[in-house]
Amino acid sequence: SIANIKFNMQFIFGIILTLTICLNLMGQKKTQSKIIFFKTGQSTLSQQDKQDLMNWLAQFENNNVKFIVKGYCDTVGSAKINEILSKKRALSVEKLIKTNNHKWTIEIMAFGETNLPFPKNSPKNKCVIIESVGFDANFAKNLGINKQNNKSDSLIDATGSSDIVFENDTTIYLSKGTIIEIESGTFYPIKVKDINFEFTEIFSLCDMLKNNIITRDDEGNCLLSSGMVYIRATYDGEEIQPNKGKFIRLKIPIINSGENTTKEMSMYGAFKEGDKTIWRKVSSVYSYADENNTYYLFKTDSLYNFNLDISIAEVKCEKTGPKLKLPKKFNFVTILQTYPPKKYLATGIQRKKRVFQLDELRYDYNPYIIISGINKDGLPVLAEGKLSRLPFRKKANMYIVKKKHFKQLPPGYINRDNLNMALCGHLNKLEESFK
Repeated sequence: SIANIKFNMQFIFGIILTLTICLNLMGQKKTQSKIIFFKTGQSTLSQQDKQDLMNWLAQFENNNVKFIVKGYCDTVGSAKINEILSKKRALSVEKLIKTNNHKWTIEIMAFGETNLPFPKNSPKNKCVIIESVGFDANFAKNLGINKQNNKSDSLIDATGSSDIVFENDTTIYLSKGTIIEIESGTFYPIKVKDINFEFTEIFSLCDMLKNNIITRDDEGNCLLSSGMVYIRATYDGEEIQPNKGKFIRLKIPIINSGENTTKEMSMYGAFKEGDKTIWRKVSSVYSYADENNTYYLFKTDSLYNFNLDISIAEVKCEKTGPKLKLPKKFNFVTILQTYPPKKYLATGIQRKKRVFQLDELRYDYNPYIIISGINKDGLPVLAEGKLSRLPFRKKANMYIVKKKHFKQLPPGYINRDNLNMALCGHLNKLEESFK
């Protein structure tokens, strides 16, 4: 009958549609990726790399999988040598895969320094990327395939998306109270545990003196610091930065008791001008209070040497301030200029044999001077106090430092390094007196 024909046609069409969907699903290829990094000039796998790769391969056991192994090099050296090296790297990975399962299909591709997966100058390009094709991770999971061994390594693709945790978030606590929080995948495909970090915290005038730091910005403005944190991240000997869109969160402690957070603070990054470090404002997402105002908070997508500062209004850090005239025959002279209890440090510059000049001053900040040197008798001496207590010659814009202002230091302080130690001791005492 016509009704039976219609039913049979619908039944047949349903079967065809179901088969088509099933065939399409069967034809879909799932891809997972693994990245292995190499040191400069090397093509052999380390024991750790072998173990990591074997752990990653375990999830494909008893599955028909094709691996595409892509070898790369950085752009250091000749293109021909890099092409050969990238192939050797791929072959070393192929050899290990074959030792695990001879039934898997493996395709080798050697790109040398072309078609690089990372920016041209990135050290990450010394790598092999392994892509698996034809493996359904969810299907394998349902069958009970154990993937726990590669919890930190298995990746769906080379962009960083993952059905398994790449790494946990990392918190680093520095000795002077700074806290650094790094989100998982910030340096993907490099793990935080494999990065060499160098940190320096600078919260005292003595630290500033030791690190030859002058608190001025690139426009000559004087800066009052609330703390400096130097951060350098390297992998395989080369500096690296967070991936685009990733931020590192810094918590810089408030060292001075009674200090409150203020929206006037700005973040500066360091760069060199001759042998001095000066500062330029850098972009950062910033907040001002946490845990009862004990930290300044900000996050950044780039690593600098950071300085948290307020610019001193109305003056420039230029050698246009008053002069200091010292007694005769002084050697190894260092003149420090500061505004206690503020974190500000500048040094006087020699203009003539006995005459030094200071930076422009904020007199309402009660400038404080510390002078060290070797006197005419060859003895180490030091003078310190408020600048306003020295005799002043208005016409010459010059303060006079006399022999009576100096006190003798222990005999061991007979060179510049030891004199700087003495200066540090006095700077520390000065800061302690204001806590």
